Amino acid sequence: MSDSAYSLRFVSTFCILLVVSLLIMLGIGVGYHTSPLEVIPGLLLFSFLSLGGLLLADIVPIPFPAVGWVAVLGVIFSVPGLLPWTNSFIDYANRIPFLATATPPLAFAGIAVGKDWSKFKKVGWKGLFVVFLVFSGTFVGSALVAEFLLRLTKAI
Repeated sequence: MSDSAYSLRFVSTFCILLVVSLLIMLGIGVGYHTSPLEVIPGLLLFSFLSLGGLLLADIVPIPFPAVGWVAVLGVIFSVPGLLPWTNSFIDYANRIPFLATATPPLAFAGIAVGKDWSKFKKVGWKGLFVVFLVFSGTFVGSALVAEFLLRLTKAI
């Protein structure tokens, strides 16, 4: 990929991240009655972490997905005492409710399903049954792991 094409991709990705951040900010303002100014620093940090993950996925020669690099960067930035700005990073990140960050991807998924409604209808009830089993299994599995770890650490 040429330098100009790479730069264009990087800029367009940042613009998309800004639009998604605005949607998240709107959701936080409406759903949580929080001032948008309070969450801007955290959303900018999340956007730069995402860009950093994309950049690492492109330049590091190991086949590792960008979302994995974003997670690695997020963990490194939030390990207490590791970096001088960790406390500020955690403070800004804690101001953003997790469910508010899930709203735009869910809206985009809904639009994608709505666009391909004829394909979705072909899945039928068997496909929906499988989806229900997967969601239920994930929930029950998560609950069992949480229960086990909470009992192991004597938190309950």
